[in-house]
Order: sequence, then structure tokens, then C-alpha cells
Amino acid sequence: MKTTLKLEGAAEMERALGELGEELANKAGRSAVSAAARQLRDELKRTAPVGPGKPKVRTSKGGTVTRTDLGHLKDNIRTKREKARKSYTIRYVVHFGNAFWALFRERGTVRQPPRPWAGPTFERMQMQLLNTMLDTLRKRTAAAARRVARQQKRIGHNGGPALED
Repeated sequence: MKTTLKLEGAAEMERALGELGEELANKAGRSAVSAAARQLRDELKRTAPVGPGKPKVRTSKGGTVTRTDLGHLKDNIRTKREKARKSYTIRYVVHFGNAFWALFRERGTVRQPPRPWAGPTFERMQMQLLNTMLDTLRKRTAAAARRVARQQKRIGHNGGPALED
């Protein structure tokens, strides 16, 4: 399941990020998107369907016994940062890890009707995730602006003059 959340508008935020410079703006953006991805991951773990979680045992014709235990779905939900395809894009993915059957439950199969849970969870949280990103961006840009101002005035962390090298 691929869903994209676009942050459009917020002209003041864009201007503030532009004033910080590319490196600091990237750090702030990574922090904001990471916070939203972790929040989505935690909510998906909370709402994930829970089954019996029995390990699969298979016996081959030769008598070899194979045990497969992929764990519960909620234990497999993870976030990961991916390389962005476009510049000025930050990409984090919330995925199901080894729990390949989560897609079968979400979309259905020939013999199983779809029982979506991840899509509705994302739809319900969309505004909350957007607010998390904006709040994190505001905090990070304000902290970075203070840091830049301190460096320009050459004021140390304790409020006194900065030490020369």
C-alpha cells in the first residue's frame, strides 16, 4: 500500500527553512518527517490485528521438518528512511517487515475478502501527522535560527562572549 502525504502551502515555514540554509533545513525536515513516521508506526502497531501467531511446521517428503515463525504483525511494523528520488524530498517508509500477509489482509485475495486496517488508520491520522510535522519544523527552525543568531553575535552558550579559537 502506497500513500503519500504532501505538505503544501505554509509559506512562512518555507521562507524560514530557506533562510536557514540547505543543511539545516534538511536536518529539520528529516526530524519532522521521522517524528510523523514514528507516530504512524506506533498507531499502526496499536491497531494491528492480532492472530494466534502459531509457527508453521512443514515436513518434506524426505522427513525434514521446517519451522517458520514470522512473529505477530505488530512486532514486524517498522520505519525506515529511504533515499529520495527527487531533490528537496525526504522519504520515510512505514513497512510490515517480514509480515507479508498484512498486504493480503489489507487488500484481500481470491479467497479472502479485504479487511483494511492500515489505510483507515492513516486516513484518520492524516491531519495529526501533518500537525506533528509542522510543530517539529517550527521547533527545529526556531532552535536553528537562535543558533545562527548566536554565532553571528559571537555569544557563547552561557550568554557570555564566545571563546576565540
